[in-house]
Parts: sequence; structure tokens; C-alpha cells
Amino acid sequence: MIPASGSIPAAPPDLSRRRRRGPLAVVGSTAVLVACLLAARGGLFDEPTTVDLTLVNPTPYAVIVSVSDEDAESWLTVGRLGPGVSRTVHHVLDQGDRWTIRFHGQGRFGGELQRRGEELRADGWRIEVPPEVAARLEAQGAPASPEDRSGDASGPGSEREG
Repeated sequence: MIPASGSIPAAPPDLSRRRRRGPLAVVGSTAVLVACLLAARGGLFDEPTTVDLTLVNPTPYAVIVSVSDEDAESWLTVGRLGPGVSRTVHHVLDQGDRWTIRFHGQGRFGGELQRRGEELRADGWRIEVPPEVAARLEAQGAPASPEDRSGDASGPGSEREG
């Protein structure tokens, strides 16, 4: 029978489809919840560990100090130090058990060293530019840098000490 409005009534909803989606939705929701809990427990949502590094440059060269983990695939520039300058840089990402530290001066590669995280911790998170960096820069013909009087704190999170 056709209603007076002239439209044909819609077929009643297929409740069997709704029933089949119910268990799948529960399984899917449970899987998402478990994945989130595992990610949270595994540290995926944790804040990264940071340290305050004290950089010391006893050399006559302005140097740029960068750090990486032992794989040295990506680098974090920590700061620029004028000759004879010490500086503390706050909130540097902890590079883990092995740190690779790289030095550049006047557009030249000054050297690289590796330190264990526990050694840095024991040294109060202090990195001193080794004399070999100055020797390498000098051997490449780099003239000594003028004294750093700029007060440049080399970016956010650092403060000049010397």
C-alpha cells in the first residue's frame, strides 16, 4: 500500500549489519587502547631528557660545538664559543650512552671526539675544546680569531660565563 504522500516507505534497517559491526568496533577500540598504553609505557610520550652543558674554549679560535649520538647521523649545534670563553647551554638533548662531539672553526673542520655519557655526567656535563682542535685549525691555515666581545650567548638556553 502506498501512503497518501505518494512516497514509498523505506525498507526497515538491517539490524544484522549493526550486530556484526559491534564486535568489530569493540576489537578495534581495544587494539587502539592497547597500542596507546604500550606507547605510553615505552616512553613514546615522555619528555626528552635534557642536560645543561658547560662549554669551555681555551683555544685562540672561535669554535662551533655540535653534538650527536654514537651513530653521528644527525647533529645538534650546541653553541659558538669565542676564544677563551666558557658558556653554559641549558636544555641540550641528552645524546645517550655515547656522545660524539664535533668542532668547527672559521669554516674548517677542527675535529671530533667521543665521550661516554657517564663520563660527561661525572665531569659535571663539561666539554672542553681539546688542544688538538687548535692544532688542526692552525695546520689548515686558520688565523687566530679576534677576542669575542660580543656577549653573544649563542642562542636561547645559554649564558656566558667568561
